[in-house]
Amino acid sequence: MTMRVRASLMLMAALAMLGLAGCDHYVCGNGNPILSGSCTASGTGIGGGGTNTGLTAFEYVYGGTGEIQGIALDGLNVADSGTFAPIPTFVSPTFPEQYEASAMVTVDKQFLYMPLSNDTILGFSIDSSSGALTPLSTSPFPVTAPYSMAVDPTGRFLFVGGSAGISVFTVNATTGELTETSGSPFSTGGEFVFQMATDGKGRYLYAVQGAGGGNLLEFSYDQTTGALTSLGTLSSKVSEIAGESSGQYILGITQEAGNLDGPTDPHIYVFGISATGTITELAASPFPTTNDPVNIAVSPNGAFVYAFTASPFESGTATEPVEGYQLSALPSALTPLSTSPFTSLLTEIGMFDQSGQYLFVGGTAYAANTTTGALTSSLPGYGFGETIWAVTDAP
Repeated sequence: MTMRVRASLMLMAALAMLGLAGCDHYVCGNGNPILSGSCTASGTGIGGGGTNTGLTAFEYVYGGTGEIQGIALDGLNVADSGTFAPIPTFVSPTFPEQYEASAMVTVDKQFLYMPLSNDTILGFSIDSSSGALTPLSTSPFPVTAPYSMAVDPTGRFLFVGGSAGISVFTVNATTGELTETSGSPFSTGGEFVFQMATDGKGRYLYAVQGAGGGNLLEFSYDQTTGALTSLGTLSSKVSEIAGESSGQYILGITQEAGNLDGPTDPHIYVFGISATGTITELAASPFPTTNDPVNIAVSPNGAFVYAFTASPFESGTATEPVEGYQLSALPSALTPLSTSPFTSLLTEIGMFDQSGQYLFVGGTAYAANTTTGALTSSLPGYGFGETIWAVTDAP
Protein backbone atom coordinates (compact mmCIF):
# COMPACT_ATOMS: atom_id res chain seq x y z
CA MET A 1 0.00 0.00 0.00
CA THR A 2 1.47 3.37 -0.98
CA MET A 3 2.04 6.43 1.17
CA ARG A 4 -0.61 8.22 -0.92
CA VAL A 5 -3.19 5.66 0.07
CA ARG A 6 -2.14 5.62 3.70
CA ALA A 7 -2.71 9.37 3.89
CA SER A 8 -6.26 8.97 2.59
CA LEU A 9 -7.24 6.14 4.93
CA MET A 10 -8.09 8.53 7.77
CA LEU A 11 -11.02 9.76 5.69
CA MET A 12 -12.65 6.46 4.87
CA ALA A 13 -14.79 5.76 7.91
CA ALA A 14 -16.67 9.01 7.44
CA LEU A 15 -17.56 8.03 3.88
CA ALA A 16 -19.20 4.74 4.54
CA MET A 17 -22.84 5.78 4.77
CA LEU A 18 -23.16 9.55 4.46
CA GLY A 19 -24.75 9.20 1.06
CA LEU A 20 -27.34 6.79 2.46
CA ALA A 21 -28.09 8.53 5.77
CA GLY A 22 -31.04 10.40 4.31
CA CYS A 23 -32.36 11.48 0.94
CA ASP A 24 -34.56 14.46 1.80
CA HIS A 25 -34.55 17.26 -0.74
CA TYR A 26 -34.26 20.90 0.19
CA VAL A 27 -37.22 23.03 1.22
CA CYS A 28 -37.19 26.80 0.86
CA GLY A 29 -38.11 29.14 3.69
CA ASN A 30 -39.84 27.33 6.56
CA GLY A 31 -39.09 30.30 8.81
CA ASN A 32 -35.40 29.48 8.91
CA PRO A 33 -33.30 32.69 8.97
CA ILE A 34 -30.67 31.13 6.72
CA LEU A 35 -33.30 30.01 4.24
CA SER A 36 -34.81 33.48 3.97
CA GLY A 37 -34.44 33.81 0.20
CA SER A 38 -36.87 32.80 -2.48
CA CYS A 39 -34.59 30.02 -3.79
CA THR A 40 -35.37 31.15 -7.35
CA ALA A 41 -32.75 33.79 -8.02
CA SER A 42 -31.68 34.94 -11.47
CA GLY A 43 -28.64 32.70 -11.69
CA THR A 44 -28.64 29.28 -13.31
CA GLY A 45 -27.40 27.13 -10.48
CA ILE A 46 -24.08 26.21 -9.00
CA GLY A 47 -22.59 25.54 -12.40
CA GLY A 48 -24.06 28.56 -14.11
CA GLY A 49 -22.33 31.48 -12.42
CA GLY A 50 -23.92 34.80 -11.55
CA THR A 51 -23.79 36.71 -8.29
CA ASN A 52 -26.81 34.85 -6.95
CA THR A 53 -26.64 31.27 -8.15
CA GLY A 54 -30.20 30.18 -7.43
CA LEU A 55 -29.12 27.36 -5.12
CA THR A 56 -32.13 25.79 -3.49
CA ALA A 57 -30.81 25.44 0.05
CA PHE A 58 -27.70 25.16 2.17
CA GLU A 59 -25.58 22.61 3.94
CA TYR A 60 -22.72 22.29 6.38
CA VAL A 61 -19.29 20.70 6.08
CA TYR A 62 -17.55 19.94 9.37
CA GLY A 63 -13.85 19.14 9.38
CA GLY A 64 -10.99 18.47 11.77
CA THR A 65 -7.50 17.05 11.93
CA GLY A 66 -6.41 13.63 13.12
CA GLU A 67 -4.94 14.99 16.36
CA ILE A 68 -8.13 16.82 17.15
CA GLN A 69 -7.69 20.39 18.36
CA GLY A 70 -10.92 21.80 17.03
CA ILE A 71 -13.59 21.58 14.35
CA ALA A 72 -13.99 23.99 11.43
CA LEU A 73 -17.32 24.68 9.73
CA ASP A 74 -17.90 25.57 6.10
CA GLY A 75 -21.24 26.33 4.52
CA LEU A 76 -22.79 26.16 1.06
CA ASN A 77 -25.19 29.00 0.19
CA VAL A 78 -25.54 30.19 3.78
CA ALA A 79 -27.90 33.22 3.84
CA ASP A 80 -28.40 32.73 0.09
CA SER A 81 -24.79 33.76 -0.49
CA GLY A 82 -24.26 31.50 -3.51
CA THR A 83 -20.85 30.59 -2.09
CA PHE A 84 -19.08 27.74 -0.37
CA ALA A 85 -16.90 29.24 2.33
CA PRO A 86 -15.95 29.08 6.03
CA ILE A 87 -18.58 30.32 8.49
CA PRO A 88 -16.72 32.90 10.59
CA THR A 89 -19.22 32.93 13.47
CA PHE A 90 -18.77 29.23 14.19
CA VAL A 91 -17.03 28.43 17.48
CA SER A 92 -15.47 24.99 17.73
CA PRO A 93 -16.32 22.78 20.71
CA THR A 94 -13.42 22.54 23.14
CA PHE A 95 -11.39 19.36 23.55
CA PRO A 96 -9.65 18.72 26.90
CA GLU A 97 -6.57 17.15 25.27
CA GLN A 98 -5.22 16.37 21.83
CA TYR A 99 -6.67 12.94 21.18
CA GLU A 100 -6.50 11.17 17.84
CA ALA A 101 -9.76 11.30 15.88
CA SER A 102 -10.29 8.75 13.11
CA ALA A 103 -13.72 9.58 11.69
CA MET A 104 -16.69 11.93 11.73
CA VAL A 105 -20.28 11.09 10.75
CA THR A 106 -23.66 12.79 10.86
CA VAL A 107 -26.98 11.10 11.61
CA ASP A 108 -30.36 12.26 10.36
CA LYS A 109 -28.95 15.77 9.68
CA GLN A 110 -29.28 16.49 13.42
CA PHE A 111 -26.30 14.90 15.17
CA LEU A 112 -22.54 14.57 14.67
CA TYR A 113 -20.33 11.85 16.19
CA MET A 114 -16.56 11.39 16.42
CA PRO A 115 -14.56 8.47 17.86
CA LEU A 116 -11.47 9.44 19.83
CA SER A 117 -8.38 7.51 20.85
CA ASN A 118 -9.27 7.84 24.56
CA ASP A 119 -11.99 5.16 24.09
CA THR A 120 -14.88 7.57 23.75
CA ILE A 121 -17.32 8.84 21.15
CA LEU A 122 -18.17 12.53 21.20
CA GLY A 123 -21.74 13.42 20.25
CA PHE A 124 -23.15 16.82 19.26
CA SER A 125 -26.48 18.23 18.17
CA ILE A 126 -26.47 20.48 15.08
CA ASP A 127 -28.21 23.85 15.24
CA SER A 128 -30.30 24.31 12.10
CA SER A 129 -29.87 28.07 11.80
CA SER A 130 -26.16 28.44 12.59
CA GLY A 131 -24.55 25.02 12.33
CA ALA A 132 -23.35 25.35 15.94
CA LEU A 133 -22.48 22.12 17.74
CA THR A 134 -23.78 21.49 21.26
CA PRO A 135 -22.47 18.46 23.20
CA LEU A 136 -25.14 15.86 23.92
CA SER A 137 -26.04 15.67 27.61
CA THR A 138 -24.39 12.28 28.20
CA SER A 139 -21.47 12.73 25.79
CA PRO A 140 -18.78 11.41 25.69
CA PHE A 141 -19.95 7.82 25.29
CA PRO A 142 -17.57 5.03 26.35
CA VAL A 143 -16.45 2.52 23.70
CA THR A 144 -13.44 0.23 23.43
CA ALA A 145 -10.78 1.09 20.81
CA PRO A 146 -12.98 2.89 18.26
CA TYR A 147 -11.76 3.63 14.75
CA SER A 148 -14.27 3.20 11.90
CA MET A 149 -17.95 4.18 11.85
CA ALA A 150 -21.03 3.41 9.76
CA VAL A 151 -24.63 4.58 10.08
CA ASP A 152 -27.82 2.67 9.42
CA PRO A 153 -29.58 4.29 6.41
CA THR A 154 -32.56 5.27 8.55
CA GLY A 155 -30.41 6.68 11.35
CA ARG A 156 -31.45 4.08 13.92
CA PHE A 157 -28.00 2.64 14.68
CA LEU A 158 -24.39 3.71 14.85
CA PHE A 159 -21.79 0.99 14.21
CA VAL A 160 -18.28 1.53 15.58
CA GLY A 161 -15.44 -0.78 14.57
CA GLY A 162 -11.88 -1.18 15.77
CA SER A 163 -9.55 -3.65 17.42
CA ALA A 164 -12.20 -4.83 19.91
CA GLY A 165 -14.76 -5.82 17.27
CA ILE A 166 -17.90 -3.89 16.32
CA SER A 167 -19.84 -1.91 18.92
CA VAL A 168 -23.48 -1.12 18.15
CA PHE A 169 -25.43 1.83 19.53
CA THR A 170 -29.07 2.80 19.10
CA VAL A 171 -29.54 6.49 18.35
CA ASN A 172 -32.32 8.36 20.14
CA ALA A 173 -34.13 10.11 17.29
CA THR A 174 -35.04 13.08 19.48
CA THR A 175 -31.96 13.67 21.63
CA GLY A 176 -29.20 11.88 19.74
CA GLU A 177 -28.13 10.02 22.89
CA LEU A 178 -26.44 6.68 22.28
CA THR A 179 -27.35 3.44 24.05
CA GLU A 180 -25.06 0.46 23.56
CA THR A 181 -26.79 -2.72 22.43
CA SER A 182 -26.64 -5.79 24.65
CA GLY A 183 -23.84 -8.12 23.54
CA SER A 184 -21.78 -5.28 22.11
CA PRO A 185 -18.98 -5.25 21.04
CA PHE A 186 -19.61 -8.12 18.63
CA SER A 187 -16.68 -10.36 17.77
CA THR A 188 -14.81 -10.07 14.48
CA GLY A 189 -12.42 -12.92 15.19
CA GLY A 190 -9.79 -10.70 16.73
CA GLU A 191 -9.17 -8.75 13.52
CA PHE A 192 -9.08 -4.96 13.31
CA VAL A 193 -12.22 -3.48 11.68
CA PHE A 194 -10.87 -0.94 9.25
CA GLN A 195 -13.99 0.21 7.40
CA MET A 196 -17.70 -0.64 7.21
CA ALA A 197 -20.76 -0.11 5.04
CA THR A 198 -24.41 -1.13 5.23
CA ASP A 199 -26.67 -2.20 2.42
CA GLY A 200 -29.02 0.50 1.19
CA LYS A 201 -32.10 -0.98 2.86
CA GLY A 202 -30.75 -1.14 6.39
CA ARG A 203 -30.58 -4.92 6.84
CA TYR A 204 -26.93 -5.93 6.59
CA LEU A 205 -23.52 -4.65 7.67
CA TYR A 206 -20.25 -5.43 5.90
CA ALA A 207 -16.78 -4.80 7.34
CA VAL A 208 -13.28 -4.72 5.88
CA GLN A 209 -11.08 -6.88 8.06
CA GLY A 210 -7.59 -5.44 8.52
CA ALA A 211 -6.08 -2.15 7.38
CA GLY A 212 -4.80 -3.61 4.11
CA GLY A 213 -7.96 -5.44 3.13
CA GLY A 214 -8.22 -9.20 2.86
CA ASN A 215 -11.63 -10.38 4.06
CA LEU A 216 -15.13 -8.96 4.10
CA LEU A 217 -17.16 -9.79 7.20
CA GLU A 218 -20.90 -10.20 6.65
CA PHE A 219 -23.57 -9.50 9.29
CA SER A 220 -27.31 -9.10 9.52
CA TYR A 221 -28.59 -6.78 12.21
CA ASP A 222 -31.69 -6.80 14.38
CA GLN A 223 -34.18 -4.18 13.29
CA THR A 224 -34.98 -3.15 16.86
CA THR A 225 -31.68 -3.38 18.71
CA GLY A 226 -29.09 -3.43 15.93
CA ALA A 227 -27.52 -6.60 17.38
CA LEU A 228 -25.26 -8.33 14.86
CA THR A 229 -25.47 -11.91 13.64
CA SER A 230 -22.54 -13.22 11.63
CA LEU A 231 -23.35 -14.45 8.12
CA GLY A 232 -19.82 -15.51 7.28
CA THR A 233 -16.65 -14.15 5.70
CA LEU A 234 -15.87 -13.52 2.04
CA SER A 235 -12.26 -13.62 0.91
CA SER A 236 -11.52 -10.43 -1.04
CA LYS A 237 -8.64 -7.99 -1.43
CA VAL A 238 -10.79 -4.84 -1.40
CA SER A 239 -9.97 -2.32 1.33
CA GLU A 240 -12.81 0.17 0.83
CA ILE A 241 -16.49 -0.66 0.31
CA ALA A 242 -19.67 1.32 -0.23
CA GLY A 243 -23.35 0.47 -0.36
CA GLU A 244 -25.96 1.82 -2.75
CA SER A 245 -29.59 2.74 -2.24
CA SER A 246 -31.28 -0.26 -3.87
CA GLY A 247 -29.68 -2.67 -1.40
CA GLN A 248 -28.63 -5.00 -4.21
CA TYR A 249 -24.90 -4.31 -4.42
CA ILE A 250 -21.75 -3.54 -2.49
CA LEU A 251 -18.94 -1.81 -4.38
CA GLY A 252 -15.26 -1.96 -3.48
CA ILE A 253 -11.74 -0.95 -4.48
CA THR A 254 -8.34 -2.18 -3.38
CA GLN A 255 -6.83 1.32 -3.09
CA GLU A 256 -3.63 0.16 -4.74
CA ALA A 257 -2.58 3.50 -6.25
CA GLY A 258 0.50 3.08 -8.39
CA ASN A 259 3.89 4.49 -7.47
CA LEU A 260 7.46 3.62 -8.37
CA ASP A 261 7.47 0.30 -6.54
CA GLY A 262 3.89 -0.45 -5.58
CA PRO A 263 1.12 -2.45 -7.29
CA THR A 264 -1.73 -0.95 -9.25
CA ASP A 265 -5.35 -2.05 -9.57
CA PRO A 266 -7.48 0.06 -11.96
CA HIS A 267 -10.77 -1.67 -11.18
CA ILE A 268 -14.03 -1.36 -9.27
CA TYR A 269 -15.28 -4.60 -7.71
CA VAL A 270 -19.04 -5.17 -7.44
CA PHE A 271 -20.69 -7.75 -5.18
CA GLY A 272 -24.30 -8.85 -5.33
CA ILE A 273 -26.25 -9.15 -2.07
CA SER A 274 -28.28 -12.36 -1.74
CA ALA A 275 -31.71 -12.65 -0.14
CA THR A 276 -29.99 -13.79 3.06
CA GLY A 277 -27.37 -11.02 3.09
CA THR A 278 -24.29 -12.91 1.93
CA ILE A 279 -22.36 -11.29 -0.91
CA THR A 280 -20.82 -12.75 -4.07
CA GLU A 281 -18.71 -10.95 -6.64
CA LEU A 282 -20.56 -10.46 -9.93
CA ALA A 283 -19.41 -12.51 -12.89
CA ALA A 284 -18.58 -9.35 -14.86
CA SER A 285 -16.59 -7.88 -11.96
CA PRO A 286 -14.08 -6.29 -11.60
CA PHE A 287 -14.93 -3.39 -13.91
CA PRO A 288 -11.96 -1.49 -15.37
CA THR A 289 -11.13 2.13 -14.57
CA THR A 290 -8.64 4.31 -16.42
CA ASN A 291 -6.58 5.09 -13.33
CA ASP A 292 -6.24 3.50 -9.90
CA PRO A 293 -9.14 4.29 -7.54
CA VAL A 294 -8.05 5.42 -4.07
CA ASN A 295 -11.58 6.31 -2.89
CA ILE A 296 -15.14 5.99 -4.19
CA ALA A 297 -18.44 7.80 -3.61
CA VAL A 298 -21.86 6.47 -4.59
CA SER A 299 -24.67 8.91 -5.35
CA PRO A 300 -27.54 8.69 -2.84
CA ASN A 301 -29.99 7.77 -5.61
CA GLY A 302 -27.81 4.76 -6.44
CA ALA A 303 -27.41 5.73 -10.09
CA PHE A 304 -23.74 6.69 -10.21
CA VAL A 305 -20.39 5.90 -8.67
CA TYR A 306 -17.41 8.24 -8.73
CA ALA A 307 -13.86 6.96 -8.43
CA PHE A 308 -11.20 9.30 -7.09
CA THR A 309 -8.12 8.11 -8.86
CA ALA A 310 -4.36 8.42 -9.15
CA SER A 311 -2.37 7.59 -12.25
CA PRO A 312 0.90 5.69 -11.83
CA PHE A 313 3.73 8.04 -10.87
CA GLU A 314 6.17 6.27 -13.17
CA SER A 315 4.22 7.52 -16.19
CA GLY A 316 5.75 10.94 -15.65
CA THR A 317 2.32 12.58 -15.99
CA ALA A 318 0.63 11.69 -12.71
CA THR A 319 -2.90 13.10 -12.44
CA GLU A 320 -5.86 12.65 -10.12
CA PRO A 321 -9.04 12.96 -12.21
CA VAL A 322 -12.45 11.88 -10.95
CA GLU A 323 -14.03 9.12 -13.04
CA GLY A 324 -17.79 8.63 -13.16
CA TYR A 325 -19.79 5.46 -13.92
CA GLN A 326 -23.46 4.57 -14.28
CA LEU A 327 -24.73 1.82 -12.01
CA SER A 328 -28.07 1.12 -13.68
CA ALA A 329 -26.58 -1.34 -16.18
CA LEU A 330 -25.57 -3.81 -13.47
CA PRO A 331 -25.06 -6.71 -13.17
CA SER A 332 -23.67 -6.94 -16.71
CA ALA A 333 -21.78 -3.64 -16.93
CA LEU A 334 -20.63 -0.58 -15.04
CA THR A 335 -20.70 2.03 -17.78
CA PRO A 336 -18.38 5.08 -17.92
CA LEU A 337 -20.24 8.40 -18.16
CA SER A 338 -19.83 10.28 -21.43
CA THR A 339 -18.61 13.31 -19.48
CA SER A 340 -16.00 11.30 -17.58
CA PRO A 341 -13.24 11.72 -16.57
CA PHE A 342 -13.74 15.05 -14.82
CA THR A 343 -10.24 16.40 -15.26
CA SER A 344 -10.94 19.64 -13.38
CA LEU A 345 -11.55 17.65 -10.17
CA LEU A 346 -8.01 16.72 -9.20
CA THR A 347 -8.66 15.28 -5.77
CA GLU A 348 -8.41 12.00 -3.87
CA ILE A 349 -11.59 12.27 -1.81
CA GLY A 350 -15.20 13.33 -2.23
CA MET A 351 -18.42 13.23 -0.25
CA PHE A 352 -22.10 13.67 -1.16
CA ASP A 353 -24.71 15.57 0.77
CA GLN A 354 -27.76 13.48 1.68
CA SER A 355 -29.89 14.86 -1.17
CA GLY A 356 -27.28 13.86 -3.75
CA GLN A 357 -27.41 17.30 -5.37
CA TYR A 358 -23.82 18.20 -4.46
CA LEU A 359 -20.48 16.45 -4.33
CA PHE A 360 -17.90 18.13 -2.09
CA VAL A 361 -14.30 17.72 -3.18
CA GLY A 362 -11.03 19.48 -2.43
CA GLY A 363 -12.49 22.58 -0.81
CA THR A 364 -15.32 23.27 -3.24
CA ALA A 365 -18.76 21.96 -4.17
CA TYR A 366 -19.92 20.49 -7.47
CA ALA A 367 -23.51 20.19 -8.63
CA ALA A 368 -24.28 16.55 -9.39
CA ASN A 369 -26.86 16.04 -12.11
CA THR A 370 -29.05 13.26 -10.74
CA THR A 371 -30.12 12.22 -14.26
CA THR A 372 -26.85 12.27 -16.21
CA GLY A 373 -24.25 12.14 -13.43
CA ALA A 374 -22.45 15.22 -14.80
CA LEU A 375 -20.50 17.33 -12.28
CA THR A 376 -20.30 21.11 -12.73
CA SER A 377 -19.29 24.11 -10.63
CA SER A 378 -18.44 27.78 -10.86
CA LEU A 379 -17.59 28.10 -7.19
CA PRO A 380 -13.91 28.76 -6.39
CA GLY A 381 -12.13 26.43 -4.01
CA TYR A 382 -10.44 27.87 -0.96
CA GLY A 383 -8.12 25.06 0.11
CA PHE A 384 -10.16 23.00 2.56
CA GLY A 385 -7.39 21.27 4.53
CA GLU A 386 -9.07 19.10 7.16
CA THR A 387 -8.22 15.40 7.18
CA ILE A 388 -11.51 14.06 8.59
CA TRP A 389 -14.82 15.59 7.66
CA ALA A 390 -18.55 15.07 7.27
CA VAL A 391 -21.25 16.69 5.14
CA THR A 392 -24.86 17.25 6.07
CA ASP A 393 -27.85 19.08 4.67
CA ALA A 394 -29.03 21.67 7.17
CA PRO A 395 -31.44 20.12 9.69
